[in-house]
Amino acid sequence: NGATPQDPVSANTVFKMGSTDVTVAFEEKLKADAEVTEALPETYDTSIRVKKLKFESSKLTLKKSDKATKNTATPVAEGTAPEVVYVTENRDIVAVDKSGNFYPMGAGEATVTAYCGNKTAKCKVTVVSYTTDVAVRDTTDAVVNDTTIEMKGGEQAFLRVSFEPYDSTDSRNIKWKSDNKKVTVKNGIITAKEVKEAVTAEITASVKATGAEGGEITKKVKVHVTPVEMPAASGGDKTHTLSVKKSVKMVTAEGSNKTELAINIKAKKGADINAVKLISVKSTNPDVVSANIAEQIAADGNKGNAKAVISASKAGTAYIIVTTSADDGKSVNVKRCKVTVSSPATDIRVESGSLTVKDNKISMRKGSNGTVEVMLDPEFSTDLGKVKLSGSKGIKVKNGIIYASRVSGENKPAKLTVRCGKLKKVIEVNVTGK
Repeated sequence: NGATPQDPVSANTVFKMGSTDVTVAFEEKLKADAEVTEALPETYDTSIRVKKLKFESSKLTLKKSDKATKNTATPVAEGTAPEVVYVTENRDIVAVDKSGNFYPMGAGEATVTAYCGNKTAKCKVTVVSYTTDVAVRDTTDAVVNDTTIEMKGGEQAFLRVSFEPYDSTDSRNIKWKSDNKKVTVKNGIITAKEVKEAVTAEITASVKATGAEGGEITKKVKVHVTPVEMPAASGGDKTHTLSVKKSVKMVTAEGSNKTELAINIKAKKGADINAVKLISVKSTNPDVVSANIAEQIAADGNKGNAKAVISASKAGTAYIIVTTSADDGKSVNVKRCKVTVSSPATDIRVESGSLTVKDNKISMRKGSNGTVEVMLDPEFSTDLGKVKLSGSKGIKVKNGIIYASRVSGENKPAKLTVRCGKLKKVIEVNVTGK
């Protein structure tokens, strides 16, 4: 948070830092033999006759965290067989040294071919990266596992889950659950309903994790909700009546985040409308919406009206409390308007995850897979659950993982399409064979 790596996948990079703390994580990777090849040497003689060549295992599934696994190909020949040469389709996924040691380098699929004279043998290798842990974070990027979040009735909070390791090939789908109907959670968005007394809910985030006990990792966060101080609507001042809209819906989008609330007054028989004063217009939750008196009451016969300006800041619910009096505040009339604010997405940004995104382009090798981070503007939008990823022309997307299955044609890159409601972002993906 607060830093942008110039090259996220390089051993050396430059951070443009803001004023916040930055944590840099390092990943240990295997080092393979320098003689690992992705092509058969031109000097290798493929004319020598060999009866048979076979791998110990024709299919291997390796964990990226594993050390090297030996899987030699054994020739059967009349006399002395020539040297077996191992060639990997993609050394970024699996590297093989001259002794037949398979090194899992990165998540994906690749074929290793063994050559011995005129015979070949193939081994299909799948390298997986299992989720070992997850962390639930709030809008400040702070880890909130096993902590308590304080909220007021009507407020919303946003949570997200980060995966360890960052290139995990397990599903990125997250199941959210609350144990209290007064606190709901969907797509990481917590909504605290109005409460008359304090309540505590437990929010659970669950993800599939192949290597975990029971195949699942869960994290819990407590949410403590306290009631908003809400003066009851009343008609204490008998000289007039007060009315406002019962409810208003707003959005945080620029240009639409302000509205006027009409305040209507009517003097009762024999009362002077000019004596009625607008005492206050207040929000029960200024972080969600604020309110200011735009003008005092303008009288017209026995009726009067005024306006208040309401400004929406973030998603949630608040009440605007309007108070009037014709008795210098000794007795007042109170009305309230419920304001519900949503935060629609105005733009989509696709940022680097285990794959590097630069100028709306990604480069992948056939057989590899990875992830990207999809961000919305505003970042914590109520449209978070509408984000969908799809692939075409050589890539596919499943459970948030992007798979490169086919080499791109000349000037015909694959496409990663990200949608959120009516918004769409297309990322070019160049899938190479080497």
